[in-house]
Amino acid sequence: MALTDLTKYDLLDLLAANFYPDEKKEEIVSSYMKAFADYLSDRVADRLKEEDGEKLAELLRDPYVTPEVIENFYKGRIPEYDILLLGGTLLFKKTFLLDFYKEMLKKTKEVEDASNVLWSDMVTAAEKDEWGTVLDYAKQIEEKFLPSPHPSKYLD
Repeated sequence: MALTDLTKYDLLDLLAANFYPDEKKEEIVSSYMKAFADYLSDRVADRLKEEDGEKLAELLRDPYVTPEVIENFYKGRIPEYDILLLGGTLLFKKTFLLDFYKEMLKKTKEVEDASNVLWSDMVTAAEKDEWGTVLDYAKQIEEKFLPSPHPSKYLD
């Protein structure tokens, strides 16, 4: 399997979060997108010249600027921006998911929750980029352990 296979799978499906109300799903996606934006900004910041940073700051202050304008700004200044964006997107998504799975593994182990084995299997499969298998485990968690309180209740 390859990291690029991760593009085929929805974040909420891989988080076993489909039972959440729409409001909670929106909160998860919003949090993810903010963290990703910060991550991507860090990845491109060192590729910009000082004057580019000033121009970007000016664009970001404009309340009417669109994401397309920002993307075109980056594309015009960073060679192979599309490749950087795809690679960064996949690496961030994998890291985000692995962090979540590892935290769930730790917490479910502490309280001896029966879903612990599946979280362990998810960590192993995700580390190997076996995203179809990860999705199968997420579905098993949803079917076997939900809608009883989601195992994420153990997270702070």
